[in-house]
Amino acid sequence: MDSPYPFSTVEPYFIGSCRSRPGPGFEHGDGAVQPVSSGKYVNSPISTTPDSLFGFSTIPFNRQPSSFSTKRVSTPGRNKPAVPGNVMSNCYAGGFDCSRTMTTISVSNGVPQPDHSSLSIYYQNVRGLRTKTTQLKLKLSCCDYDIIVFTETWLKSDICNTELTSDYTVFRCDRNEATSNHSRGGGVLVAVKPTLHCTAVSIVDCNQLEQVAVKILLPHRSLFISAVYIPPGSGVGLYSAHAVTAQYLLDRSSPNDVIVLIGDYNLPHLQWCFEEDINGYLPSNASSEQETNLADPISSCGLVQVNSHVNSNNRLLDLAFTSSPDITEVFQPPLPLLPIDAHHPPFILLVDLQSSVTCHQIFPASNENDMDFRRCNFDSLNVAFSSIDWQHFLNKRSVDANVFLFYDKLNEIIRSNVPRRRRNLSSVSRKPWWTAELRNLRNRLRKARKRFFALRSDVNRDWLRQIESSYNELHTSSYQQYICRLESNLKQNPSMFWRYVKGQRATNLVPINVVYNDSTASTADEPANLFSDFFQSVFCLSVELIMAI
Repeated sequence: MDSPYPFSTVEPYFIGSCRSRPGPGFEHGDGAVQPVSSGKYVNSPISTTPDSLFGFSTIPFNRQPSSFSTKRVSTPGRNKPAVPGNVMSNCYAGGFDCSRTMTTISVSNGVPQPDHSSLSIYYQNVRGLRTKTTQLKLKLSCCDYDIIVFTETWLKSDICNTELTSDYTVFRCDRNEATSNHSRGGGVLVAVKPTLHCTAVSIVDCNQLEQVAVKILLPHRSLFISAVYIPPGSGVGLYSAHAVTAQYLLDRSSPNDVIVLIGDYNLPHLQWCFEEDINGYLPSNASSEQETNLADPISSCGLVQVNSHVNSNNRLLDLAFTSSPDITEVFQPPLPLLPIDAHHPPFILLVDLQSSVTCHQIFPASNENDMDFRRCNFDSLNVAFSSIDWQHFLNKRSVDANVFLFYDKLNEIIRSNVPRRRRNLSSVSRKPWWTAELRNLRNRLRKARKRFFALRSDVNRDWLRQIESSYNELHTSSYQQYICRLESNLKQNPSMFWRYVKGQRATNLVPINVVYNDSTASTADEPANLFSDFFQSVFCLSVELIMAI
């Protein structure tokens, strides 16, 4: 099989420290109002300084490292206004603009090795998902982002989560009577990879907000992420209520935890200026009540705004606040998950976990080994069970003691005679329209995407775009052929059709949490105890059985 990326994509270990941060995301122009008109971005070339030393024309040369080092270097940007024009054209038309660049690279035998101990958060204002459910489901089936945040989902309660994706755990808040007088628009969604242990966070006294908060348990810390959509022209109350969310999450977090507030705040006249002391952006002209009631309380909580990617009007509507700006970098994706709205460029937050485990090894259950009964030697298993004198083995003991003894012996025999196999999570989400060619291309896409996240060079970006475009084309074609087969074979094979229909509302994901009587179980043992409490509460002995006892 060909290499998933060309050899020339290897980047010197010090390139991460040679990138500079772009200016703050503000400029003069008209603000964005909704509904927005359709249109394309205005192409505007970015002004860059050629790197005469290394030949990377799109990477401004800032400084040369004084010594060989494998430590992560954060290079602060200059306090100057953003380049006029459209920042999105810089990303999607050849000049990649990487904001807050901090690359973590380990070196083995002199060869740069990317460090995967980071958590990726993809954000986009999607301007409605109801007409994009099929497109979204196909994209998320091959997506490697750990967390996905969407605003303006426009979803209703009659659209279930499995119609959107069966590969993520979905938390969402749709527009309702409590959040808005308008029935159309709004809504937020947070999707988390099933390999991450997550739970919803209920924010009190914030029912009027279109907001979702999720807690993700990591090995040495927790990540609190809150997604919000505040409509244009909203009153001071919504911004004050969202500021309460920041304090609420801060009170329930430890000093080592990471807090992220992200969403569409619709403050088009608020300008942001980079401050090196905090490694982030501060508002430079907050004057209205909405602006001050958002910026001041959030800043007092120690959260820093880190997004600087302006829209086509050089305005910043989508903001990202974090409690850990030093371990967070923001950049724009090579290709968006869904069509881009001109007023809301998507971006990615990469949070460095500074841990020896990868983000896909955070949830212990994902790496457990399963019993492989297909390769079991049933003859030896039968001999082992037959050799035990159960009557003598369980004699003269209480019922409870016999039960524990029986299961201990049963598990001991099974562990000795049944081989183990590593659980393959990808097989759970395998789609019926996937072909061998598509799976092969998907593997190449994932390798190219990992390479780009670790070493974000122009060559890696272009190679990733090429593979992803080919994959999307083949994926869409395979799915359409599968749907045509369903329609043509409906009379001959109706069960195939009904499997597809049921699959739209079913999922193979194991429930993250079990809730019973205001008690939430999140570990492996607690759900069993809650089920025991439930069965005990509804179990009742019959009169005949009581009399027999």
